[in-house]
Amino acid sequence: MISCNLKEFMIKNNLYDYGKLSKETGVPKETLEHLAENQWHQIKREHLEALCRYFNCKVGELLEYELIVGGELPA
Repeated sequence: MISCNLKEFMIKNNLYDYGKLSKETGVPKETLEHLAENQWHQIKREHLEALCRYFNCKVGELLEYELIVGGELPA
């Protein structure tokens, strides 16, 4: 399963306003909310680049892959 650590990055940076982050990155507020709550299905490369640039992180820090052992794959 791939999850997004956006919420953790926001908390670590004392950032609690999706509107402000949207304004500073150009990523739509709704997209940020979906990423933070791990309710996303796809992400545009330019949005991923903008978030990595903003938080000065690598893609592998923002997105995390966890192997689910013995479980079924999500639909």
